[in-house]
Amino acid sequence: REGPAWLKTFIPEQAEKETYKTEEEIKKTYPMHSNATQHHNHENIISQLLTKHNSFQKVTRILAWILRAVTPKRDERPSYLTLQELRKAKQTIVKHTQMNEYRQELEQLRKHEKIHIKSKLINLNPHIDRDGILRVGGRLSHANIHFEMKQPKIIPPHSRLAELL
Repeated sequence: REGPAWLKTFIPEQAEKETYKTEEEIKKTYPMHSNATQHHNHENIISQLLTKHNSFQKVTRILAWILRAVTPKRDERPSYLTLQELRKAKQTIVKHTQMNEYRQELEQLRKHEKIHIKSKLINLNPHIDRDGILRVGGRLSHANIHFEMKQPKIIPPHSRLAELL
């Protein structure tokens, strides 16, 4: 028995060069939604969560589960939310709230421009931290105290987030 004819013509070196993709691999390569659409959906979800729930902790945990579900799985994850996932959810909520209230100031600061003299934030000497969160700047930046106390996040005073905090 010699086997099928195609097996006689099989060249192992050539087979290594050929790659075959399953439907699942193709879907991962070509996502169905653009980042802009996903970003817009996240914005709507965050607004809905902030409106619907009366606890910042609950909103944070729900959003963390949602972010976990939409993030590609790289490795085995525990059955509980990690501290990193909860921090990411909190940052996302703060960024969302800041963008809704201080869009112009954020755009100016990202372009390294001075914010408008009539801005509500002008006296706070605001800056954007490495995570993209708007923070108070000023004379405490060299003080020997915790970073969050030196440069607190700027939360719009009449926002739903401020109510929940």
